[in-house]
Amino acid sequence: MMRFYLFICWFLVLPIVTIAQFHPTIQRPSAKWMELKTEHFRILYPEGTDSIAWATAKILESQVESTTAMFGSDIDNLPVVIDPYSHAGNGYVTVFPYRIEFNTAPVKGYYINPRSGTWLEAMLPHELVHAAHINAIPPYSVPAFLSIFSPDAGRGMHFTTPFGILEGLAVHYESSLEPGYSGRLNYPYFNLQYNGWGVWSSIMPSGATYPGDRHYIGGAQFSTYLIDTYGEEKVKHLVRSQAAWPFFGFGFQMKRTLGDWSWDIEKGYRAKMGGESAFSTHGEQISRPLWLDDNRILSIRTGYRMRPGFYETDVTSGETHFRHEARLTEDSFYSLTNDRRTAIFSRYRPHPRYDGQAQLISHTLDLETWSRADLVEGKHRVVQTPDTLIGFEPVDQSKQWVLPNPVFASIQAVIARKGGMQAVWLIYPKQEALILSLTPDISFPMASVLDANWSADGLRLMLTSDFDQTLQVYEYDYENDRLFRITNEPGGALEGSISPDGSRYAYISMHGDWSELNVIPRNDATKTEIPREIWTKGYMQHPEPMRLGSDTPTEGWSTAPYKSATDWLRPRLWLPTFNRASGGVIFSSGDVLRRHAYDLYLGYGTGEIFYDAAYTYAGIYPSITLRTSKTIIGPNEKWDAPYYGYETSNQIEATFNRYLDGDARLSLLQVKPFFGYRSTIFQRDLLAGLEFDAWYVGVSTIYSHRLRQHLRDPQPTSGLFFYGDADADLTYNRRFTTTLPTVDPVRAARGIMYVYTPLSLRLEAEIYTQNRGYYAMDEALTNHFFANQVVDPSVNTAGALGARYAFPLSHPDTKWPLMPFYSERFYGVLFTKTVMAFSGPASDPATVIGGGLRFKTRIGNFGLDIGAGLAWEPASNDVVFITGF
Repeated sequence: MMRFYLFICWFLVLPIVTIAQFHPTIQRPSAKWMELKTEHFRILYPEGTDSIAWATAKILESQVESTTAMFGSDIDNLPVVIDPYSHAGNGYVTVFPYRIEFNTAPVKGYYINPRSGTWLEAMLPHELVHAAHINAIPPYSVPAFLSIFSPDAGRGMHFTTPFGILEGLAVHYESSLEPGYSGRLNYPYFNLQYNGWGVWSSIMPSGATYPGDRHYIGGAQFSTYLIDTYGEEKVKHLVRSQAAWPFFGFGFQMKRTLGDWSWDIEKGYRAKMGGESAFSTHGEQISRPLWLDDNRILSIRTGYRMRPGFYETDVTSGETHFRHEARLTEDSFYSLTNDRRTAIFSRYRPHPRYDGQAQLISHTLDLETWSRADLVEGKHRVVQTPDTLIGFEPVDQSKQWVLPNPVFASIQAVIARKGGMQAVWLIYPKQEALILSLTPDISFPMASVLDANWSADGLRLMLTSDFDQTLQVYEYDYENDRLFRITNEPGGALEGSISPDGSRYAYISMHGDWSELNVIPRNDATKTEIPREIWTKGYMQHPEPMRLGSDTPTEGWSTAPYKSATDWLRPRLWLPTFNRASGGVIFSSGDVLRRHAYDLYLGYGTGEIFYDAAYTYAGIYPSITLRTSKTIIGPNEKWDAPYYGYETSNQIEATFNRYLDGDARLSLLQVKPFFGYRSTIFQRDLLAGLEFDAWYVGVSTIYSHRLRQHLRDPQPTSGLFFYGDADADLTYNRRFTTTLPTVDPVRAARGIMYVYTPLSLRLEAEIYTQNRGYYAMDEALTNHFFANQVVDPSVNTAGALGARYAFPLSHPDTKWPLMPFYSERFYGVLFTKTVMAFSGPASDPATVIGGGLRFKTRIGNFGLDIGAGLAWEPASNDVVFITGF
């Protein structure tokens, strides 16, 4: 996975008064950080994770030559940050600052080919392809020009290439390390999700359709097609050309470098891969069907407009009912106790203080009352027996699942990984430590066992394997030591289970962007017995694991405590900028651990030097920002003249982030109190000679409460969002040399609240109060619909009530020309807003009613949400064209 912070080169022409943070900081757990320096990398890791750091360095060094050769780039002193704190698996490359970062906890579930080896062996080569790709800066190009101002910004131009191409090339590389064996292109679960998508559907991230990783799946297929058809050199030239001149669109670059227009390439691609299938209208995703009794099945479900969580299906009537909302870990694993009255499931909850730190917690769910209780923290795939609780720490390890036999306490099935082989061992309890020294009982040649479930009588084990390049469900007869395949689904089948009375099978069939629960009589199933020599000796056909980096020389490598020192002070970005009254330069930088960051603006105009400097330190909680500035009063205010004076200020602010546990929804509280001193001097026109200074205090607050937005909802359909801020002078000293109007101390506050209701209806409330032009009320309250109600300077308290209804019209993210613009979805909006002035001249409330069309679009990979519509003010009968609503 790649992550980057949006950089838009149009900042070169934007006026700057206060500075956005180019290099964001994050809160991390306190630790002593170490640094391992190799020939090409700086591995940064918390003390105690030395073995992971060395394994990481060896793998990366073993792959650096081949990955950089793909794009004609180089890698030198690249930071690699190891995060052992989050329990959710992830790895990514960022641009601001340029680095690789990954969590030591692996991705859970079916996503990674087990034959790729360990989490590090599967993930690191993939991420290194991204790092090598974005470090290729073509000469005499847009990235080369931007690199003058910021190497990070120059690298960012590579992200104008569609994500599917970037991810596809990385998947192609990981799959070439051991041809026909490792990597996702050699993994049936990955390939069977491909559903004949066209070119554009394959290479752009999914905006409103499953699977969410479609650009990985389709991108790998299309990138492989391009390499096979045009050759690696031309494809390398294509991605470099797109980064060099990104303004014309990827379709133009395909014509320029490959010689064919995108529609001609699509014809050839379709001819090879088959016709495109239509996407599902509901996109239902179903996982892990387990029997509650002979007629009821519990499963995990979600869909385009479905609440995620537990659903119960009555097999007799065919009806399915929602039971409990939850967002499980990515493997959707849960287990049932032997009495089938309690489910045990794991999910992630955010750490209250630290950014991006997902923590595992397991719950029990009472299947009669549907109430839940906390069970254990820090473990997943938890199974409860009468004697013990079995679960796994969120680290890469050989054992994947333990399945105690529900009847015979002396036996348990364990799915474990040995090298690249993932198989089933049938062992006595407490023998897990010996498992890798034992021969597996069920293994398939050049294939993996992915899941398993015991029958209620303990005599049959249902399992899924990708044997013979397909994903099917098998039944192992434990009593007679025989194995049968029971499904033959063209799109794949998995997660089979047997009803308690043994009369029926349940399993999930795959259909590209959706899945289906299937229930068949056991006697009607077509069973195909698998010869014993296949599944008892399959382990013998697996090659020895690659052990990436095992023979990497380590001479000259060194470890030492990490010190950010002062190297991060050197600007990673500088930008010339100007406005109507001044011009200057922005400087920005941050350290690789994202604990320190600064932004500095220096400018000159009207005979004055102006500046705005902010430094943030996130090594403590809360993070602290120090800011000092001298800014022009005028260009960004509501003045007719370009310059009225200037204001200096010194401020300290703290950021308290509280990541609330919203379960399957988003909940967050952020409070930013600030305190400072400011001095304002007016030098022109009516206020010339007026000076005042003050100590001031303020706060801004963001609160999101259980926000929920389904994939195809244009806006959230449940929850609350609040934003508020306030600013007030504590002391006030007014100085002037002539008779001037009275100017009071600053007093300003506002609150904005959105309440989201079902059917995409948002209710709005806003209130503003001030005694100076602190807020531009006509813009804040009216969205430019009408400007005659709150512009009067004497109006200092006003509010608004409104509603916004959004409804989807279409989701065209399945096909679109390969040009700069790409539309993900169209939706309509109806709205109303009533504005009331509570001070100043008497006026009636003003109401506006309107509507319009919006579309979410991309320019390359940069997303925009734009629209146009009409607004009508009944009181004046005015109709205006609007672009914001």
